[in-house]
Amino acid sequence: MDTASPLGRTFGIREYVLFDGNIGIYLDTQKDDIEEISKAFKNIQHFGTSDSICLCLENTVTEPVLERCIKPCIGKEGMLRENGIVFLLSDFTDKTSFEDINPFAGEKMKKESMILKPYLFPMQVAKKDRNCTVYQRI
Repeated sequence: MDTASPLGRTFGIREYVLFDGNIGIYLDTQKDDIEEISKAFKNIQHFGTSDSICLCLENTVTEPVLERCIKPCIGKEGMLRENGIVFLLSDFTDKTSFEDINPFAGEKMKKESMILKPYLFPMQVAKKDRNCTVYQRI
């Protein structure tokens, strides 16, 4: 890269997650809203960033298998005795507005608009090396 470039050099780390199979996403919603939400999910071309290959394949109405779902760690007694891995996930605060997080607003996202929350994932490390970690569901 030309060092005289006005863009300059940057360093960044980007994480990718690859799944072996389908992912189930459970939404707790009112029965009256199921049809509208299902239609919206079918029209979404991808979840996540523009280079995501995660898309909605089917919609079903079912109860989640709680043992296979992530759980918030805050306020849960005995959470440390459960098997799994804790990951910090970004979430909105009560005061977050769309303009605070809009990537096209021309301003950086406000740090106070996001909060990190710990969640327990029912998984374990199957294999790990310097550049990659492979997890498996417990």
